Amino acid sequence: MAERRDLDHYSLNKVMEKGAQFLAGQQIRSIEETAGRVAVRTDTGTLTASFLIGCDGANSIVRRSLTNQKFYKRQTALEADVRVPDPGVYPMTFDFSRNKNGYYWIFPKAGHVNIGIYSRGPGIRPRANDLADFARHCLGNSRLEAVKGYPICTGGKTYRPGRGRILLAGDAAGTAEPLFVEGIYFALKSGQLAAKAVCRFFNEPPAVCRAYQTFLKPLQMDLRLYDMS
Repeated sequence: MAERRDLDHYSLNKVMEKGAQFLAGQQIRSIEETAGRVAVRTDTGTLTASFLIGCDGANSIVRRSLTNQKFYKRQTALEADVRVPDPGVYPMTFDFSRNKNGYYWIFPKAGHVNIGIYSRGPGIRPRANDLADFARHCLGNSRLEAVKGYPICTGGKTYRPGRGRILLAGDAAGTAEPLFVEGIYFALKSGQLAAKAVCRFFNEPPAVCRAYQTFLKPLQMDLRLYDMS
């Protein structure tokens, strides 16, 4: 199983091979949309474009700039790495027996096992002690490394693009599915669909939003089928 940083690095290199520029370390201060462009003001200057595709995660700054976007829901996950002699002896596992509002997981990686807890619902926070108990029971080792918690954005089944020049994709659009909270496939797919809409109707911003909404329908149907609420 791949490390996320390796996947991200691979993807970044591929898009840069196509001519994209990667500007790191710039804090977004404001986003302004006019009739003909989108201006993103950062702490080092202003970037302008005909369209902005916000794919900046569960805490999306782009989404927060669209004050009427209330579709999303935030879920919580906690993960850690555990060093074991032979990670390959542990199969990939989803354990629903320990958490009625989510599951525990085991993902074997190179040199370690990644474990975690996904908890669904308001006010439910996974705890490091619970994760250590799980590691002790399943792996015989409760020493956790690289512990981190993060939000996951669901609710994208009801996302509707507006009529302007700003589209959302991935977790910013709530496209993680709410059962297993798998998000990478849906993030990549929604990004491709947003780009397809922009390329096809570049000179007609309202048509871009309509096309993106149409392209999203099969993906949003999948999200509805995953929704157990």
